[in-house]
Formats: sequence, C-alpha cells, structure tokens
Amino acid sequence: MRPLEYRRDGSGVALRPGRKFPVAGAVVTAAIVILAVAAWFMFTARSVEILVSPEPEFVAVDGGLVFKFGPRYLIRPGEYRVLAELEEYEPLNATIEVTGQRAQSIQLSMARLPDRLFLETPNVAGAEVLVDGESVGTTPLEDYPLRAGRYRVEVRADRFVGYAEDLDVAGGGSAIRKEISLVPDWAPVNIDSEPPGGTVLVDGQEMGATPLEMELRSGRHELEVRRSGFKTWRQTVDVEPDTPLDLPTIEMRPSDGTLVVRSTPDGATVLVDGEFRGRSPVRLELDPGRNYRVELSQAGYKSASRNIRLRSGQSRTENFRLEAVTGIVNLSVAPADVELLVDDKPAGPAPDRLELIALPHRLEFRKPGHVSRTVTVKPTPGIPQRLEIKLLTEEEAALAAIPKTITTAQGSELILVPAGQFTMGAPRGEPGRRANEGLREVKISRPFYVGVREVTNREFREFRRAHTSGTAIGFGLDTDDAPVARVTWQDAAAYCNWLSNQDALPPAYAEESGRLVAVWPPSTGYRLPTEAEWAWASRYSGRDRAPTRYPWGDTMPPTPGSGNFADMSARAGLQQVLTSYNDDYPVTAPVGRFRPNALGLFDAGGNVSEWTNDLYRAYGGVNQSLMVDPNGAEEGRYYVIRGSSWRHGSISELRWTWRDSADEPRPDLGFRIVRSIN
Repeated sequence: MRPLEYRRDGSGVALRPGRKFPVAGAVVTAAIVILAVAAWFMFTARSVEILVSPEPEFVAVDGGLVFKFGPRYLIRPGEYRVLAELEEYEPLNATIEVTGQRAQSIQLSMARLPDRLFLETPNVAGAEVLVDGESVGTTPLEDYPLRAGRYRVEVRADRFVGYAEDLDVAGGGSAIRKEISLVPDWAPVNIDSEPPGGTVLVDGQEMGATPLEMELRSGRHELEVRRSGFKTWRQTVDVEPDTPLDLPTIEMRPSDGTLVVRSTPDGATVLVDGEFRGRSPVRLELDPGRNYRVELSQAGYKSASRNIRLRSGQSRTENFRLEAVTGIVNLSVAPADVELLVDDKPAGPAPDRLELIALPHRLEFRKPGHVSRTVTVKPTPGIPQRLEIKLLTEEEAALAAIPKTITTAQGSELILVPAGQFTMGAPRGEPGRRANEGLREVKISRPFYVGVREVTNREFREFRRAHTSGTAIGFGLDTDDAPVARVTWQDAAAYCNWLSNQDALPPAYAEESGRLVAVWPPSTGYRLPTEAEWAWASRYSGRDRAPTRYPWGDTMPPTPGSGNFADMSARAGLQQVLTSYNDDYPVTAPVGRFRPNALGLFDAGGNVSEWTNDLYRAYGGVNQSLMVDPNGAEEGRYYVIRGSSWRHGSISELRWTWRDSADEPRPDLGFRIVRSIN
C-alpha cells in the first residue's frame, strides 16, 4: 500500500483522485421531477376558453402558471386577471374565477373610450347645459365625457330661447365640438299715441309713457294705454322671439260718459238705440256728444223711454218708475176663513177679488186641518178670470189621491166605488117585492174597487184549465169572452185567492176544515163583493139622484140595449120571456156588450147572476138601526146571489132589490171581483 497525499480544495470536499461527479443521474432525476410536475399540472389544470369582444390587439392572463393552446388556456382552478388592449377602447383589467369544471368558457367585453364634448355659446356666457335633463355645467363647457349612445342636449339661458338637440355619440375618444348661438327670447316693441304721454301698462304692470320702446318676452301680452280725459286703449299682442314689433300710432278717444240706469221694479230690460245692454240696475259707458234712446221694458209693466246725451267724463243716473199693467182674478174659496199667500207673501184671508200685475203669480191657500193648495195664475188686462178653490180635509185628500181604476195581472179593470150611505131592500107594496127584501139603512164606510165586467171563461180557465161552463137550452156557454158559469162559491173564492197571488196580494180567504171562508175584516186581496157592496155599486146613481127600480129605469118593459135578459131569442128554451124585448142572445152574451150603469159597471143586471161574499140571511120588515159594512150571516150553508140573468124575465127577478141564494152551481150563475183599499 502507498500513502496518498492530503489536499484541501476550495469546496471543502475531498475528492479522491481519479473520481468524476454523476451528471447523467442528476439529469435523469431532474427529468423525472419535471415530468412529475407536468403530470401533476396536466392533471389538475382546466381547459378555459377566454373570449374578449371585440377581439383585442393584446391579451394576457396573470396570476399563475398558464399555458395557451390556440384560443384555449390550461389553467389551474383559482383567481386570475385578464389584461387586454385595443385602440379606441379602454384597457381591460378583469378578474376571472376558474372553477373545477373540466371545460370552461369565459366571455369579456371591452368598453369604447368616451367621446369628449366641448360646447360654446358665443353670444351668451354661462348658459346652463343639460344632458338627458341633468345639469352638467355652464358654457363654455369643456372635455365632458359621453359614452357611446344617444343623448338629449339642452342649452338654457335667461331671456333666450332654449336650444335642444338629440346627439348621437359613437365613442372612441373623439372630440365633439358644438358652437350654438342662442336666439333672444324677447323683442323690442315700439308704441306711441296721439296725443303722447299715455301711460303704458303691460299685463297690468306700468312700463312708461308714450312714445316708448320696450323689450318684451315672447308670448301673448295685454297692452293698455291710459290718459286722463281719454278712453283706455286695450289690445292683445303676440311677441315673436327676436322679431321687432312696431305698433301703429294709437289715436286716443275722449272718455265715455257714464250712465247708471235704475228702475222700479228692478230687473227691467235696458235697450240703448234698440240694442240690449243688460237689466236694471246697470252701468253703461256711452260715447260723449251723442244722442241715445234708452228704453226699459218688463213683463207686466208699460215700457218707458228717454233721450240721453252725455259729456266726456260725465256721470249720470236715470231712475225709471214703470207703470204696472194689472188684471182681475175673482175667487170662490171654500171652506171659509182660508188664508191666502201671493208669491209666498201673506195676503190675509182669501178675498172675493184680486187685482194682480199681469204676470204669473203663485197663489197658496191654507187652512188648519186641510191640505193646502197652490195654483199659478196669470191675469189678463181687461179680461177678468174666475178661480174656484176647495180645500180638502186630509181624509178627503187621501181619498182623492186613490187611483180611479186599477188592473189585475190578467188585464181586467176595476173601478173605484166611493163610500156612501143608502137604503137596501124594497118598500112594502112595490110590485114583485119578496119577503126577504126588508128595508134597512146601510153605510159603506170605505171606498173599494169593483170589477167593471164579470169574470170570463178565458180568465177562469187561466186558473183552472179544465173548467167548462157547458151548454143550456141547446146553446153553448163556453166562449172565451162569455161570463164563466157553473162555478160554486168555493170555486169563485179559490179563483180570487189565485188572482191575489198573481198580483202579490194577501189572500182574502182562509181554509178551515177543507173549505174556504172569508177573512174579516177583509185583506187587500181580491174577493167577492158583500151583498151591501154589490147593491151600492150596481144601483149607484151619484149623490144627487135616486136609484132606479130596474137596470134601465123605473118602468117595464126594458128599453133596447138594457141588458141580456130572458127575451124573444130564448123563448124556445124558457117558459117565461119578455115578449116585447129582444137582445139577440138566448143564453150568455160576451161581457160588456150592453150599456153600463151610472158607475160604469157592465152586466150588473142581466147576463149571469152573481155570487156575493155573504152567507144568506132573510131581512124582513124594516130595520131602523144603521148597519155599517154588513157582511151577512155568521153561519149557514147558502150564499147570497144578486142580479138577474139571461134566464130571468119577470118583474120580481129583474128588479135591483131581488135576492136569491144557493149552494150549487147553475148555468146562469157567475161572479165579479172586488178589492178593499188599505
């Protein structure tokens, strides 16, 4: 063995002589590390497409390891900044977020550089500039930025017409220069007068004296020129911007005279030279030095006129006293002690004679406990009028207000029968009188309605479709316009309740033990008349005449057209007929074919006899006490029948006072309806 020489080199590592550093291994190791890092990056990086609009001249991604492959980048998830540049656009400096998604696309936009607005108004300093309604400064306006788009640019200055335009801005950093000359919003106005020295007012504000040059804002103005001793001159002028206005010289006219016209009474029509100028009292301005014809007129008064002449500036009052034109109204007033008001003014007790101005007047008549009455009259000069006034008590007025006729749901007419007092029955010794017709005083205390005609087959069949009136003595009774026959009292009552229901009225009959009985006091529904109501309505002849014995008068035989009785046309089927009378109807006739009675009822005598509401009771002798609204017997089986029919031809049966009774239907028995008043 040989000893080695010891030597220290600069690194402090002793190398054995003859050994070399392992370069190949280091390279391999480095390559492995690089490959590992690359694999790690490729595994964790994401493919990201970054699209910038418009396409920039330069683009870069800052914030980490980034590889670009065409339009896409390999970037690990995280936050990065994208930098881009393009001429006429603002530099892009945007932050993006790369997520863990494998393939991503990110879109970015670049904004154009704003243009710069420079605006001047050479003839006005400090004009206000507005962009889209917002003030942005005053002129001269310099370097105001406007991004691409359309803007409303306005320029305003006091006493100048506003300027406005729509400005389209492209963007890109260009300079937009505007020079705008504003138009003055006023104009010089020259005004003069003859004579001069008139005070000028514009819109009520004093501006100076003529001759005068003034500056007025554009628009409509009210001008006045005033001068003592002259009429005020007035005119409306329209001033255009920056357009001088020279008005013609104003010729001042001397002042008017003032005329005040008064009259007794007030309200007269005032004419000046035939032209309407108002109603008195009235103030008039008239030219001086002229003659005027002033005339006053008013309805009910004589006209008056005068000639008037005024000096300049003169004030004058003329009073006219108009002479009334009257007429006479003669009054007949009942009852006594009625108070009179004329045109709402008390005039004391109503006189027999009134002298009133020939105008419409409102006359009111009053008396305690009575209903006042008001009428309007217009007296006529030279022609007296007569006025009859009767004040009604409140009860009389209430009755007068009741409709005279009403109509049922079927169209049948009922007529109003007034209350009254009369004698029922016939005196002893009257030919044909029967024992059940004893005299009795009866009072109908309330008015009521009664059917003008008997109920017809058509009307009854609307209630009971299957009903037939049948035939008699070989003739049919069943035509629609003939009175219904062969109905019981119960049938008639049921029809009345049905008709009440059609008109939404309370029923007049109630059911007891399977039969209808009359409700008393009666309701306002339809019902049969009481015997007293039937007698009062059929024999009604007014308050000034006595009732007749027969439907046509007091003697036999019947006069032609009196009614449908047992006549010569029925002699083949009836034993007793009127040999000197022929009505051409052997059985029932259409309702309303013959003359009505004094009240207007048809067939109260003749055609068919009629059921009444009353249970039958006989009246013998004379009943001295007054019977008020009698309604028959308390109980019984038979109901009262009144009125003759087509089967009757004897003196007894044809009389108004004839009474009969039954509980079964007959071919000559029908009914008519009545209705009470609430």
